[in-house]
Amino acid sequence: MEAPTSIQGNSMKIVQVENEENIYICNLQLVENSIEAYIFQTYSSTFKGNINLNQIKNQIRDFIDLNINEIFEEINSLDPSSFSISKDSDKYILKIKIKVFRKEKYLLIYLEENKNMNETNGDLINYYEEIMNGKDKMILKLNEINEKKNKEIEMLKNN
Repeated sequence: MEAPTSIQGNSMKIVQVENEENIYICNLQLVENSIEAYIFQTYSSTFKGNINLNQIKNQIRDFIDLNINEIFEEINSLDPSSFSISKDSDKYILKIKIKVFRKEKYLLIYLEENKNMNETNGDLINYYEEIMNGKDKMILKLNEINEKKNKEIEMLKNN
């Protein structure tokens, strides 16, 4: 079994999550004032859920002074091991473990079965295209920084 992986962008995080011998791809996306979660298995969305800013602040009171972007940045920085899916009765829950002042807190996103599979298959393709475009932009920016640093090094050598 491969180690869990994650792909992240500014407003999206994709992470592999295991549950009961099943492997899911969890896609978290920042949408307006909430975080949407899509859980994919075999290229179709199995579950979906969302949580808004007020619900997040009610679950984790330490986030009371943060906005949705700051909270999503915190989620984006987490390891794949911080994500899990659990089942409570007939409900599935995406649990996100966050350390706040050295204490573990859990952000819970309640999931429901996604009945509109076609829509989310297109969304998944769009998400991956967005990731690829973001990586291309990041590579270009890193190349520019590298080129600039090389010029500075060359100038320092000549002095």
